Amino acid sequence: RRKGGDLDLRGELTELSLPEIRHLVICLVWRPDPDPNQVLHWSHWRRRHQARARRCHYATREARYVRL
Repeated sequence: RRKGGDLDLRGELTELSLPEIRHLVICLVWRPDPDPNQVLHWSHWRRRHQARARRCHYATREARYVRL
């Protein structure tokens, strides 16, 4: 954990899914003048957020069963 109680998630990402790959291709190829850095930054943020949400979801469910 980092200061303030937040989990340290800097190295954890979900795998690239087909919809994510489709989104990247659309943003990088078919949109006029895409900024590749911005598109890739968004993808990295989204996958990091998904990893955190997945881990928190599992932790919540695990805590619920531990109390039983």
